[in-house]
Amino acid sequence: MFIECTSFCLCFQEFFKMSNHMSELETHVSAWTWVNHIKPYYETYRFGDFEFQVDLEKVDFLCEKPTFKYRKSPMLDPKVVFKSQYKNDTDEAQEMTIRVQRTTSATARIRMKHGFTADNGVGIKLRAPPEVDSAFGGYLPIKTEETSDLCHSMTWKYNSKITAAPRKTTVAKFEVNEERLVCDFSTYVSLKGKVKVTVVHKSSGTTIKTIKESIRTIIDEYLPNATPYDPQENIVWIGAQEARWPFRGDITFNYGISQNEVVE
Repeated sequence: MFIECTSFCLCFQEFFKMSNHMSELETHVSAWTWVNHIKPYYETYRFGDFEFQVDLEKVDFLCEKPTFKYRKSPMLDPKVVFKSQYKNDTDEAQEMTIRVQRTTSATARIRMKHGFTADNGVGIKLRAPPEVDSAFGGYLPIKTEETSDLCHSMTWKYNSKITAAPRKTTVAKFEVNEERLVCDFSTYVSLKGKVKVTVVHKSSGTTIKTIKESIRTIIDEYLPNATPYDPQENIVWIGAQEARWPFRGDITFNYGISQNEVVE
């Protein structure tokens, strides 16, 4: 499940709070189903007697454009991607043409701090910061709830002429200058659509009940009310048709920004 990020507006009605961690959406749906549709009618049974099969196929997940807060990061040492020695044993200078193509990696390490998982993963596509947009193709897929490591190839071409001095050894190096960018990000993911929950009695394998309900309604009814003391960034907002869930984390980017030639 990958959720493409788009920008949208909501009309807020109520808000609810979540603690500072990653939540499992299916767990909340299962608990809501137990409290509202199973426990009142099967009083002699326990929650563990049933299997709750949560189907999110009809739920849409839309991610808003994120905001980024940047931290100061030092420049990285240049990366030498090509090096060659030319020994000129003659008494005249020699000119040589060098044509080289090399590939480096642009990497991103994404750590989630707040949000939810669904279908055994996070599964959102976060819009990349403008500074690294071209290096990462515009979007950053976040797959896991802990750390997602991304790697994109960057191609560099080196086409130059060098002069080797007589009776000397000339060293030519092709370097790529790399930068590190560290930032915190925050955004909201809206959830809209209907969840299907099939409740199966484990011992007998019998389907007890099938429930279809709006994910907005489930979150509205299950999550506790926020208080004036809850951090604004932890609040899950309930709109007329959807719920908006806050997502936060940090990203460390390492990527090439320029190339240069060094002749010694």
